[in-house]
Amino acid sequence: MRAVGQEEHAAEFELYPLGEAAVVIRVNPGPSPTSTGFDASRARLAAFVRLLEKERPPAITEWVQTYATVTLFYDVWSVYRDGFPPGTAEPVYDTSERRERTPYEQVCAWIERLLGSREHPAGAGADAVGCGARQAGLAAAGGATAEAVAPEEEAIPATHVAPAAVEIPVCFADDLGADLREVADRAGMSPGEVIRLFCSADYEVQLIGFLPGFPYLGGLPAKLAHPRKAVPRQKVPAGSVAIGGVQAGIYPMEAPGGWQLIGRTPYALFDAERERPSLLQAGDRVRFVPVDRAQYDELARDPAAGWLTREEGRS
Repeated sequence: MRAVGQEEHAAEFELYPLGEAAVVIRVNPGPSPTSTGFDASRARLAAFVRLLEKERPPAITEWVQTYATVTLFYDVWSVYRDGFPPGTAEPVYDTSERRERTPYEQVCAWIERLLGSREHPAGAGADAVGCGARQAGLAAAGGATAEAVAPEEEAIPATHVAPAAVEIPVCFADDLGADLREVADRAGMSPGEVIRLFCSADYEVQLIGFLPGFPYLGGLPAKLAHPRKAVPRQKVPAGSVAIGGVQAGIYPMEAPGGWQLIGRTPYALFDAERERPSLLQAGDRVRFVPVDRAQYDELARDPAAGWLTREEGRS
């Protein structure tokens, strides 16, 4: 296990091998996976992936990104033969053992430099150091954002779905938000105060999962956090806007679920006939806009309107 980070920070990166030709970069949640430091480190890891999309070293064959990890697969023989990055094939010795670095060590050292270098867009901390369990500095927790560390958008290949700013209309009528009053009671607020606070926040799509097109949204105000139901509902209507723990989410289709339902959007979040069937993508920014029942019914006549909203809101 190789640690990348400063001891005083709650979040840091850990590197470890997956078989003989892959390395996993993991955000260590520390005391809490909802901490500011954890979110800042996730933002830096997302910037690292965007850098790969911009200029992937030839030895990197593919990568798999999840909520808190990125797994890089590499060609072992290519790294051994050409060095990593290419052009560094001359022996690089560990000062304590006086031996050449293995392909895994070379790839890890490269990752450490990118995540820790002040000069690289994927990081803003102290310079990285060499091999072993040594550490490379990171920016102060909470000091990095996706905007601050992202490469220029035009450098991202056309195959990449650029993050967008998307507004989601929500109707909070009693029959569409069955748990709104329960959430309000727990928070010590009125339903109207819950709606205003919920709609005042900026959300980030942290992950698409559970159901096709279901967005896990970070950015929920702490006062609105609410545990999931002990007994899930057998049917949650499509479009239901919900709270589950410290995250918000939207059910793209009717399904069982245990999140607290506070409203409903008329937008369709998933369309299997489209080239990219999910309306929202990881990294998107989301704002919820309250609408009344008449507006909801009008918008429901064209549930695909959300895709137009996404195009207009592309950042």
